[in-house]
Amino acid sequence: MKSFKVSQLQELRWILPGLFFAVYHQKEPLYTKNQNTKFLHGAGDAGYGFLENDWMAGTLDPLPLFTALIKFLYLSNAIEITYIFFGVLLLIYFYSLGKIAQNLFPELRKTAPMIIYLGLFFFIHKANPSGLADQYLLGKYFQPCVFGVFLLLSIERFLNNHAKTASILLALSAAFHPTYLPTALIVQTNYTILTLIKEKQGVQKAIAPLALFALFSAPLVIRYIILFSPTTEVLYAQAMDILANQRIPHHTDIRLWLESESFQQLGVMLLSILLIRKSRLFPILSSLYLIIVLSGFYLYFFPNATLAFSTPWRSSVFLAPLSIAILAGWLGQTCSPFFEHHKKALPIVTVIIGTLVTLLTIRQIQKQVNAFERYDNGKEMNVIDYAARHASSEDLYLVPPENSAFDKFRLETGIPILINTKTHPYKDTEIIEWDTRCRKAQAFYSSTLPEKRIQTLADLIETYPITHCIINSTAALPAGFPGRQVYRDPHYTILKISREKTGESG
Repeated sequence: MKSFKVSQLQELRWILPGLFFAVYHQKEPLYTKNQNTKFLHGAGDAGYGFLENDWMAGTLDPLPLFTALIKFLYLSNAIEITYIFFGVLLLIYFYSLGKIAQNLFPELRKTAPMIIYLGLFFFIHKANPSGLADQYLLGKYFQPCVFGVFLLLSIERFLNNHAKTASILLALSAAFHPTYLPTALIVQTNYTILTLIKEKQGVQKAIAPLALFALFSAPLVIRYIILFSPTTEVLYAQAMDILANQRIPHHTDIRLWLESESFQQLGVMLLSILLIRKSRLFPILSSLYLIIVLSGFYLYFFPNATLAFSTPWRSSVFLAPLSIAILAGWLGQTCSPFFEHHKKALPIVTVIIGTLVTLLTIRQIQKQVNAFERYDNGKEMNVIDYAARHASSEDLYLVPPENSAFDKFRLETGIPILINTKTHPYKDTEIIEWDTRCRKAQAFYSSTLPEKRIQTLADLIETYPITHCIINSTAALPAGFPGRQVYRDPHYTILKISREKTGESG
């Protein structure tokens, strides 16, 4: 009974600061950036507004499990619960890293080393540390990538000899965000090898967790093979070129993202890996690190759009926080002898760290409030509100495809749009159609010649059932423009499209 109470106390030592971290970590409002892409299928499937009529919402869904969750929340009229979900995932993140650090550095069970660890952890996370190529695990809002915290929890479970649970958590992280599958596979391979080496009856001990991982991952892999396999080699190569070299080169083109900060990140990761070279975690992290270095070296000299789109450096989003935890844990343990010989120093250090963390938390909360205010006061919100209040099932809006202010138009209004550059599909034929729509829409907004602008819009109207068009209020409307103004503010104007020239009723 006594050991059980001690164990509970040890857990609370990480959970209570973790709850504080969940408040401390900066968050942004619905619907921010990637949420407008990741929520779309779920919103459409739930019949939110008229998004079931949106072309993009009808494309093949790459995130079926996440979509099912979002659909449920929309059907329950409870999409705001994602704020709570994000907080829970932040808690899992903090707890997992803390327990991993404690496993590697047992001195963290003592008060002084743990306080040093917590102080460093909070200070470093003020900058929202990320992985390579502008990729990250947490971000500032609820989205599929945040479920990568289950991979960290998986590592924690494995280090504490819960191999089956560890394998299930690995599969779960990949199920919510399939780009984690290669990393999860590498980690599971390491689990299996380590179990075979350590256990005398290793084969039996290793097969069950591996089988669980395969069982839970197989449906995802089979689905992708069936639905997202190349239509033809030519179409697939074209689609990968569009995504890797045009849509997300900041993630895929190593020549763009490899800079001094990247080398610093790689250096910190390498240092942390060397610090734990005698632990069971060493082969797991070193294999991930080696793949990042080798694939990066290869793609730097031999660019390949298909390989680059797989972002083989994705595992850096796990290595980055693990490196932070390892370095903070090592420093905490290194400082332990000092506090044992200078016991009066601990209260002073505790007060200093506690005060700084409290001040940083107040600052983080203020940033969060400011983010919500900026969202609500955006100059595009009035035109979006008007569109939402006058929506009908026939509406299809043409919005500026490259203006990120209108990324949230679909989810704020429930109205389909023709296209935008932020939200793209994953099937090769759909990627090409998406690119075609983006190019046609942008041709209209970027045209400076009145005649060409009218003709470009006329071509769009003839091809797609566009009912409304949003333009800048400063843009001059040439004579013969096929639309009448139904809304105008100092920033944006809505035109209701006339289809008389195409033989359709307006």
